[in-house]
Amino acid sequence: MKYLFIHQNFPGQFRHLAPALAAQPGNQVVALMVQPKGTAQIRALCPT
Repeated sequence: MKYLFIHQNFPGQFRHLAPALAAQPGNQVVALMVQPKGTAQIRALCPT
């Protein structure tokens, strides 16, 4: 399953949920966050 988290201060309240989802086989987790200067950053979470 694919998950997209959009949060201005990622991981924020998703600190435990996002890595847990990424650790499950077959899941793809990506986060979109906005930096203080107004630029966006995309981060892919990979299981460790």
